[in-house]
Amino acid sequence: MKRLKFSPVFFYFSGLKELYEGLKNNPYVKLKVLAGLNVDRGNYGLIEYAEKSYNISDDERINHFFESLKKSINSEYFDNKEFYEQVKFFIELIKEDRLIIRKTFKPNHSKLYIFKLGPSQIARNALFITGSSNLTSAGLVWEQEFNVEISDYGIEEAEEYFDNLWTEGGKNYRG
Repeated sequence: MKRLKFSPVFFYFSGLKELYEGLKNNPYVKLKVLAGLNVDRGNYGLIEYAEKSYNISDDERINHFFESLKKSINSEYFDNKEFYEQVKFFIELIKEDRLIIRKTFKPNHSKLYIFKLGPSQIARNALFITGSSNLTSAGLVWEQEFNVEISDYGIEEAEEYFDNLWTEGGKNYRG
């Protein structure tokens, strides 16, 4: 694979954890993540929410998004050696521009995963998946989700949709 473009409603580092081995074993893959909503921690766990203020600057939007990510990883689930090692790896991916994260300008609830495949993939060079899964461990592994893989039509339109949201999203999140 060459490029991955993921647009979940929201993503947690638990979702990246599920991709860790694949990214580690494929040093030429570039992953763009475009999150649609922020997250917060409530009385009963994590909740997703839309930030409705369109009059804030890109820097304020970036800060709000990072604050929501900090809240989402502040739990016993992530307080272990394995997670800290993976975080170092993902920070390196960010520094190398192999992992690029943005937040949509407007709240977005679509879930789209585009895979641009390498030349060794003879049968098809691209596909996309759309459905109910977010880029979280629960969405990718535990919960019952329904997703559809499409490779025979609509790839250009799906990529154009993603690229428009990506451009509208503005700055990358570098922390």
